[in-house]
Amino acid sequence: MIEESLDKSMNKQWNEYRCKLHKDFKNVGGIEDIGRAKRSKPNSVAEQVDWDFLCDHFGSDALKKRSEVNKQNRSHKQRVTTQGSKSFAAHAEEMRNESTKELPGQIEFFVTCILARGKGGQLQTQRIIIKMRLDDDAASLENAALRTRVKDLEDQLKNWTDVLSRIPRDILLPVQNDTSQASGSNEDL
Repeated sequence: MIEESLDKSMNKQWNEYRCKLHKDFKNVGGIEDIGRAKRSKPNSVAEQVDWDFLCDHFGSDALKKRSEVNKQNRSHKQRVTTQGSKSFAAHAEEMRNESTKELPGQIEFFVTCILARGKGGQLQTQRIIIKMRLDDDAASLENAALRTRVKDLEDQLKNWTDVLSRIPRDILLPVQNDTSQASGSNEDL
């Protein structure tokens, strides 16, 4: 557990450091002239050999191609989460109502965790939120209508029970005839 936590922390620090070095590479014009970038080693890099290796890596066609593909993929996203790398389940647990112990509703969770991006993204996200709210309202109305219908049926049953309780039992349940007479009458037919 401790090793995993240390690895995660070290990876994060390395990625942040490498990102800073890539920005330094771009700032000194490394994209246009790798030689100029190699001559401008940042103080945070101890050895020139390490900086040369990074400059070659940052200027490689493979990295440029991968960066372009990733840039294109990110541009297609309409919404992004605003919650970092933590899972949705962990965020939902944090949003749990302390007094009722209930998890947040879908709409509240969506509004809290999703951010619209780019042109029209905000409008599209607002449409999604409105649709979710309308669906939620429709479900509530449907549930309310069902509860009302059940209540009406219960009231009708109660009324019929009251009516039936006032009718004498001998009218509701006629006295059974002797079974031998009933079977004898069938034989005559």
